[in-house]
Amino acid sequence: MREFEDEYFPRYALALDTFAPQASEEVFEEAVSVAASFVCTLDTKESLLDLLFVGPQAYCFTSGRGIAQPQRLLEVLAAVQPCERQTFAELDLLVRSRIRDVSACICILLDWDEPRQQCVRRLRGMGTELLVLVVCPPDSPLPEPAAGGVRFVRTDEVAKELARL
Repeated sequence: MREFEDEYFPRYALALDTFAPQASEEVFEEAVSVAASFVCTLDTKESLLDLLFVGPQAYCFTSGRGIAQPQRLLEVLAAVQPCERQTFAELDLLVRSRIRDVSACICILLDWDEPRQQCVRRLRGMGTELLVLVVCPPDSPLPEPAAGGVRFVRTDEVAKELARL
C-alpha cells in the first residue's frame, strides 16, 4: 500500500510599483534594484517567485521549481520602464488577482499615497503576509513608521535597510 501526500512549496509575489509621476528616475532605478536584490536572495529551488508589474500591460513572470531561472527575472527587471499610460489601480488589481496563490508578498512602492495605502490594507485584510518597502528620495523626510511594518527607505540608505531584513 502506498500513501501519497500533496507536495507543497511556498510561492511568493514580488510586486514592483512602476507608476512614478512624482518619483525621480533615481528613485525608480533604486526600486528596480531592490526588486533585483530580492530576486537574487530568495531561494527558488524549493519555491516559486512571481514578479508582478505593469507596463504597457500587466505582467507576471514566474521563476523557480524548474520553470525559469532567477536570471530570467533579472533580465526582465533590466528592461522595466516607468509606466505612464496606466494607473496604480492596474497593479493593485494584478496583485489581488494572484494573492490567493501566494504564501507572502513583497511590495516595492514609489509613494505612500491613498491608493497604495488602500492596496496594502486590502491585502492585509485578505490575510496575506506582507513586506512593504516604500523607496523615497535621499533628502526627503521619512513619514512616521506605518502600522503593519511598512518600511520607508531613502535611496541612499537602501543597502543598510536591506541588510536589516
